[in-house]
Amino acid sequence: MYDVITMGSATVDVFGVISKKLTEPKPGDKVLIEKIDFEIGGGGVNSAIAFSRMGLKTAFLGKVGCDHDGIIVIRELKKEDVDFLHLKPSKFPTSHSFILMSKKEKDRIIYAYKGASDDLNSGEIELNKLKTKWLYIATLLGDAFKAAEKAALFAKKNKINVMFNPSSYLAAEGKKKLKKLLSCCSILVLNRSEARLLLGTKHDSMKYLLKELRKLGP
Repeated sequence: MYDVITMGSATVDVFGVISKKLTEPKPGDKVLIEKIDFEIGGGGVNSAIAFSRMGLKTAFLGKVGCDHDGIIVIRELKKEDVDFLHLKPSKFPTSHSFILMSKKEKDRIIYAYKGASDDLNSGEIELNKLKTKWLYIATLLGDAFKAAEKAALFAKKNKINVMFNPSSYLAAEGKKKLKKLLSCCSILVLNRSEARLLLGTKHDSMKYLLKELRKLGP
């Protein structure tokens, strides 16, 4: 029995730091990067490592590619005492993010390649093996979103708590698209702008946003 199983992306992240503003470079420019770093990341992996470091028995349910980066993700999860619930490797490369950070603006742009993370089919998940107190769901798209929905419905039926953390581009799909998942939620994690996207509203009042989100289930 796990304390928490996470679902979401598993990525290899490339961080690059530039001295210019993000808006300064123009098409065709060659911009020097002052610093570069490589880390594993992704909504499913980052949360799994965080929960494990808090002392919770944790597993990650997701997909990586049959490549060197997939091996890196699995190896680092093992180092962090996170069990990897093995699924058949994806035919797509392991997911990547390129994070371009500006020293001038203290801001960043993220370019994300979803790849293997969204190559998760609901038929691949053995629901009876989801033996956990909590199911944490980060952003998944396409067939992988349907897999997350199926896992959340199973969790609700079997009295497993569900925590859902959608990104802005998933929140922008709206409450109708996310209805099933939201109805299974014990806890919904999002910021003010994501809340407005999910509800399809321009209202900025925190009280209003919380009341409307509460009506959806969490």
